[in-house]
Order: sequence, then C-alpha cells, then structure tokens
Amino acid sequence: MDGVRMRFRVTETGGNEYSTELSLHETASLGDYALRLLEDGGALRPVLTGPGGVPVKEVSIFIPLPEGLANGDVWMYADGTITNETRHAMPLSGYGGDATRDFMAFRNKDTGGEWALGYVTAHRFYADMVIRDGGVLLRFDMENKPLTAGEEYVLEAFMVSRPGEGAEGFLERWGDTLARVNHARPLARVPVGFCSWSRYYDRVNEENMEKCLRGVSRALRGRGANLFQIDDGWQVGQGPFPGIYVEDRHKFPSGLMALSRRVKEAGMAFGLWLSPMTVLSTSPFFEEMKPLLRLDQRADREEGADSWPLDLDNGAVYDHLARQMERLRRDYGADYFKLDFLVCAYMSIPDGFKRIYYKSDYCVALYRKALMAIRRGAGEDAVLMGCGAPLLESVGILDAARVASDIIIRWGEAEDAPSYWQLIKDVTSTTLHRWPYHRQALFNDPDGLVIRDHDVGDEFDPTYAEAKFWATQVAMSGGSVLVNEDVEALSPERRALLTRLCPPLGAAARPVDMFEGPCPTAAVMEAGDVRFAGVFHLSDKRGRGALDTARFGMERALALRCWDEKALGVVSQVDDLPLPDGSRRLLPPHSAEMYMLRPVPSVPCFLYSDVNLFGGVGLVDARLVDGQWRVQMDPSIQALSPHVYAWVPEGQSAPGETTQTAPGGRVVRIQ
Repeated sequence: MDGVRMRFRVTETGGNEYSTELSLHETASLGDYALRLLEDGGALRPVLTGPGGVPVKEVSIFIPLPEGLANGDVWMYADGTITNETRHAMPLSGYGGDATRDFMAFRNKDTGGEWALGYVTAHRFYADMVIRDGGVLLRFDMENKPLTAGEEYVLEAFMVSRPGEGAEGFLERWGDTLARVNHARPLARVPVGFCSWSRYYDRVNEENMEKCLRGVSRALRGRGANLFQIDDGWQVGQGPFPGIYVEDRHKFPSGLMALSRRVKEAGMAFGLWLSPMTVLSTSPFFEEMKPLLRLDQRADREEGADSWPLDLDNGAVYDHLARQMERLRRDYGADYFKLDFLVCAYMSIPDGFKRIYYKSDYCVALYRKALMAIRRGAGEDAVLMGCGAPLLESVGILDAARVASDIIIRWGEAEDAPSYWQLIKDVTSTTLHRWPYHRQALFNDPDGLVIRDHDVGDEFDPTYAEAKFWATQVAMSGGSVLVNEDVEALSPERRALLTRLCPPLGAAARPVDMFEGPCPTAAVMEAGDVRFAGVFHLSDKRGRGALDTARFGMERALALRCWDEKALGVVSQVDDLPLPDGSRRLLPPHSAEMYMLRPVPSVPCFLYSDVNLFGGVGLVDARLVDGQWRVQMDPSIQALSPHVYAWVPEGQSAPGETTQTAPGGRVVRIQ
C-alpha cells in the first residue's frame, strides 16, 4: 500500500463532512480531526482523534481498485455479514451495491489480474465495505456518539493484497493474520456424531433422543464419534427464545442429566442449543427477564411474536449470561453449546439487520463483552459454536461457527422459496468460499449431514445422488460431521454415506476457481502430497464425470475414485465413469464424485485403506521393505480391521492379492 493515495472522510451526525487523502505512515488533518494510518504485521490500522462533544456518524476510507482491474470481464466474491448466508461469485456488473463484511476478492478474467482486501479485527466498531466509483469504500460506524477530546480511537484493522499475490494467496495470509491478531482458538478435533435439528426440529423428546443415541453409537463405533447435540425444543416454553433455559420434564421425564450420562458413557460430549441474546414476548420467563431487555428495539419475530435483545448497557446482563452457562454445565452436563441468533445482540433481523446502538460503548465491543461472559460461565474447556452470528466479531472467543445457511429451511407458505436442491447448491458455494476461516480463525461447520431416504415432513426428499452430493460437500468442507437423522431408519446405502465419512480428515477444500459462479464445479483439498478432487455435477441432466488432473495442480496422477474405491490408474484425464465391472456410465443429475490423486509412483507404494472415504490418509501407511509390506496403522482404527491396498506399477512385482488392474499398474491387497 506504499504510495497508494486513499481518501478518508469523517461525517458528523449533523451533516458536516471533512475529507483528505492519505498514504501509509502519514498523518493528515481533517478540520479538527487528525487521522494516522499505521502498519502492523501486514495489517493497516487507522487511528482517529477529534474534538470532544461532536457526534460522529461515520468514518470512511476509499481505496481505488488497481489500475486496469475494472476494465473488461470482472468477477467478484463478497463474503457477506453473518454465518447463515448464501454467497456466490458474480460478475462485477451484477453487483447490487450491498455491503459486505470480512473480505472481498476480484478477478479480471480478460487479464488474469486479481485483487482482494479484508478486515482483520472487529473488536469495537461495526465496519463494512461497499463498491463505489471504481474502488472499495471501507465504512466504520461511529454510532452518532461524540468523541472524547484527546482520546485515540483505533479503528478496525484491514489488509490489502500485495502486487502479484493473487486472491488465494491473500486469503491464506489473511487467515493466518486473523488467527494471530485475534488470538483465535479454533476447535482442534472434528465434531463427529449427531445433531437433532434437521430431523426432529423442536419435536425432540427422551424417547427419540435415546433411539438416536443408540443408532449413532452403533453406526460410528470405532469411527471417532465424539458429540451428541440436542437442538431447539429441549427447553421449557413455546417458541425458541425463552431467555432462561430450563429442561422440559414433560419431554425428558428422566432429566437431561440422565441422558448426558448415557451420552458420555458412549464416549461422546453432550451438546445443547440455546439462543442467549434474545427473549420472546411469549416466553414464560418474559416478566422475569424484562428488566434485562431493550424493549425499544426488536431482535426478531417468531411465530407471530416479537423477541427483544438483552440490554447490553445493563451490567446485570453479563452476570445473567455467565450464571446461565454455569448452570447448564452443572445441572445438565453439557460441554458443547450451539449458540444461535447471536447477531440479535446488536442487529434487528425483521428490521433489515438494522444495528442496535447502546450508550456505554460501541455495539461490537458490547457484543464481544457478552460473548466473553458466556465463555466465562461455560469455562475454557467448553466448546462454543456460533450460529446466526457475525463471523469476524466472534473470533478469539468462539471455537467454531456455521459457515452457511441451513441445509433445510422450512418456508411455510412462501411460494417463491428455493427448492432443497437450490439450497444444497447455495450452501455448497458458501462453504467452499469460506475455507480461509477453517482451523485458522474458527472451526467451520457446514451444517448437518442430511441423507434420508425420503421426506419426513419437511419437503427434503433427496435422491441418492443428491444425498451423496451433500455428503461429498460435508467431507470436502473439513468441518463437523453431525448426522441429522434417525440412523437406524436409514437404508444401508444411506447409512454408508455417514460411516464412510468417518473418521474425517478435517482439512478444508477450496474452490479450484474461486470466481466460478454461481457455484463452483470443482474443489481441491490437500493432505501432504495427496490431493482430493471434488467434482460437482450441477446439471438437471446426466453428464460425463470428466476428471482433468491438471485442473487440480497435477499433470498426471495415480487416481482413485473414493466413494466406490475404483482405481483409475495413472491418468491425466478421465472422460466418463468406469465401473468396477468394466462398464461405463454417465453421472446422474445433481451428483458429485471425489477422487484421490497421488503423485505418479515409480515403485510399489501404499494406495489406500477402506477405513474411510479419505483412503486412510493420516491413519494408515505402508512401505515395501526387503520384499515385504510393513503396515503402520493408527491405534484408534485397529478395531475396525480395515483392508489395506497398494499400487504396483507395470513391470514390477510385490506381494499381495491383485484386486484391480488399471492403466499403469495394478492394485494388490496387502492386509
């Protein structure tokens, strides 16, 4: 950014505006205001001082697009504002002027030029960005509060891509910087197990949860199941926002603690859903919660009733949040919490996500203060997963976050609602584009694994191909693998879509072309020298399952089709889908395939294990030593007794039973 002239503007609430141009490391005067732009580890930090007593509406920074970038066929990706959104790459010409948070990226498809920028912190001020007049306008909401004379206001830090860095290179650096600057605490282990929402919704009870616990425990025995999470509906009160969360003994006559003990006996953590920042007017605890609420600002509207946000100016609110989390851990044995509708702390959903202002500090600062109270009550060892939440504002406090909208949305009487297939595509696009957060700022949650055989009353009725498509996306996300099904009611084919994902790999795929819209058709995940290629067939018609290894960064590769463990041999291109019996077929509509690509070997080597969809990468290895195979296997999977397979190039020999032949060699079973 050295030498780039940026335009700064301070807009007072009364309408007065002061503007000037400024470069890095300079200090500029804007009337009675002074502004500096500092650099710290690649992040830029604006620092504002001004006169006391004058309400300020906004500070903005205009950064021009690099010369020539905006001329021609330009595509962009903007990351939105909260977790539960759908986001797509789009032509710049189709940009509707919407504001976005976190990051934007651009590519000129005529010249290949790329450029990106993003915020690094969200600690005190709400900041967003919009495209204006050939550049990007960064806006810092000063909430019509007067500045204190002599005080330095350190605005939110941001980053801009370096010349020649490219969008993907920038996002890698951006993710690293988010983690460092915000002292991020992404969850280390992949949540594997069960979530009740997209199967039972608010109809959970002791009987169906006990049944689901038995089913998921049996299906995932030895496969790393570590979480059983009950979503909305376990609590007293009609509607989702009671404010005070108490178990419903009519639904759970033995009590949640009894269920929690059985979950932990099965080797899993016990998780609960709650929405701690808002209270519904029909809640049985509404009168008790009234002194803690902002009754002049709606937070949401559910089932015909308004809900109201907590009053973050009231110090008693933070005590309430901490005490509630302590009680949920103590009384119900919960150690994982899905925290929903967090954005309601400072945004009104029914009023178009209009920001809610407070007197004692800026809204983002108070949101983080509320999150820290939740963390204090839950304890450092509890897992906090945000949903319906701002992403960047939550980094450093939450462990994980949803990174797209629900895979199933119950639309009621909405006639123009998207189909479940459209939702699958939307969520796939958003999850793939949000790869930079994963295991850097937060642990990504792609939403539940929904693979049912038929509609259970919510209009989600996927074909097998569509269920496999979604299972492939969950696998490629690297995030949580939480089945939202009664596992014992699934057919063997659908149940296998769950068991094959586990144990998960945990690495996030990224779009091969981040600017392919409206949904990427290919994604790549790296695990050492192995690459996993995801190919998404979005058409309503059958099509060829073409695999071009060069598209995934390898001119030639030893390829394995993961779902059916079909060795394709040493290839550079596959034009259709050979079946194990030698016949060929086309991809069905709405389907996906995943391939393992290994560097072409010159000697016999380990190829895969049937322990999971990822071929045992990271869990199994084998070496040919003195004419004998030596197999190494992680102790966690030994009870599954997986088979292990090796690749023997043409003209070479190695012990083992030949199970497949393919161009360039053969597959032998060695264990």
